Amino acid sequence: MNFDVIIRNGNLMDGSGKQALRSDLGIIGEKIAVVGDLSGVQADRTVDALGMVVSPGFIDIHSHFDWPVIDPAHSDLLCPLVKQGVTTMVTGNCGFSPAPLSKEFGEVAMRRAMLQLMGESSDSARIDLLFPWKSMGEFLDHIERQGVAFNIAELVGHATLHVAVKGEDTSPPNRDELETMKRLARRSLEEGAFGVSTGLGYSPGIFSPPEEIIEFARLAKEYDAMFPAHLQAYSWVSPAYEEIGGEPHNLRSVKDFLKIGETTGQPLQISHLIFVGRKTWEETADAVLGEIETAVRRGIDVGFDAYAYTVGISTIAVIFPAWALPDLVNNLQNPEIRERIRGELDMAKGMLQFGYEDLMLMWGASPALTRYEGMNVLEIAEARGEDPFDAYCYLVVESKGLARIFLAQYSGNAQDESVLRRVLAHPLNSFETDCIITRQGWQYPNSWGNYPRILGHYVRELKLMPLEEAVRKMTSLPANRTGLNDRGLLKKGYAADIVVFNPDTVADRATLKRPTEDSVGIEYVMLNGHMVVDKGDYKAGQLHGKVLRK
Repeated sequence: MNFDVIIRNGNLMDGSGKQALRSDLGIIGEKIAVVGDLSGVQADRTVDALGMVVSPGFIDIHSHFDWPVIDPAHSDLLCPLVKQGVTTMVTGNCGFSPAPLSKEFGEVAMRRAMLQLMGESSDSARIDLLFPWKSMGEFLDHIERQGVAFNIAELVGHATLHVAVKGEDTSPPNRDELETMKRLARRSLEEGAFGVSTGLGYSPGIFSPPEEIIEFARLAKEYDAMFPAHLQAYSWVSPAYEEIGGEPHNLRSVKDFLKIGETTGQPLQISHLIFVGRKTWEETADAVLGEIETAVRRGIDVGFDAYAYTVGISTIAVIFPAWALPDLVNNLQNPEIRERIRGELDMAKGMLQFGYEDLMLMWGASPALTRYEGMNVLEIAEARGEDPFDAYCYLVVESKGLARIFLAQYSGNAQDESVLRRVLAHPLNSFETDCIITRQGWQYPNSWGNYPRILGHYVRELKLMPLEEAVRKMTSLPANRTGLNDRGLLKKGYAADIVVFNPDTVADRATLKRPTEDSVGIEYVMLNGHMVVDKGDYKAGQLHGKVLRK
């Protein structure tokens, strides 16, 4: 047997969570051919992994990288993910996917996507060039022909389905519109999508009644597909529910989602389980995690995912009450409505113990705002000589509501990470990034350091969990939750997506103020049998990924 690559003498962590074993690994073409003793056997390339861990490629169960891969030159932009060991991305999350598009509303959707996610505006000719598809199958075919720098498993977004049928009308669909949305979803699943994602905290999902979401859960169940949700609320008070003083909103949103699983029997995935604001993590973490654990004991199939930082990214509109979201830019320019919004935000900030210093502009979506990127809202307000609320409203209006922000106080802060660590270590948790990298704006350190941070800081230094368990939560667990049948394990016949890392040196170096510092300790990465990271070095232009289809 002639091997293309043999990795020798490594401590193999096969992704199952079992104890590491000293063994060799033989690769032929795109597949793992042998796991065992290959002493004396020759190969075209041999890697000596003595003292290092050999694991399956890391699977990012929640990201937004289906937008940057539209750029044919994306491999240089997205290489930080591959360099930290990520070989497969599950994309189309939070209800937003690049397909399907309708003839009537496709251009509206893509203009917004280009502004918000690619950082550029364009005319119709440019849109037709970059987005020459309508259906999910056409999108996947396009990316496959173009080439992709990592494996991509696409979800179809509920919000995208809504826009395809109703445009920017955020009202719930009528029966005929709902059937059209479901028909588009069925076609997307039949053409290879791995599931249906929902963004219940964003417009238009935040306006969707439970009965509508249940219909899409039933549809996912019919296709044995994934059903992840960005929940209505991740804080104890939120824009999603009007009542204050009763059950915490984030606990209520978890219960509402679990009820969908109980009603339909559909397996559920809670996207980026976070606790926003000190009061939220101090007073609701026990109840939320307890509710999820109790649901599992009742037979509800539910998992969740999380990243290794106490800061996250979102749209600039995320902090506003739901009633204000339709026509938000004009609402903020109406003095009476603006003052009502100010009062509600002031009350929410006090309740959450969350301030404008916890909001940082990531990308301004306007040349006038570029100079403020990387500054928090208090700093921007000081630079402009105005009240922080007014400064925030200025950012929203100037960007037409398209700016992106960092939000701090996610499941902890620099002084207290106890809840974040509890979530990361939980056996139901898969690791993810929730990331997007664009050519404009401030970047998120998660894109450069998430997986090395877990392996180095949380596992080696803090001993939060055994290394084998951390690898499981990066590989076979997200593979199982997604429905990937040939990845996530070091096993004969599985795809040769492989990471070789030094457990003694692997570490992240990116910070919020220096977000693009490369991590260290990831020595080799193989993608479908190709060595894409070699002794820590990555050469841009490599397109050895695959478009995966369920």
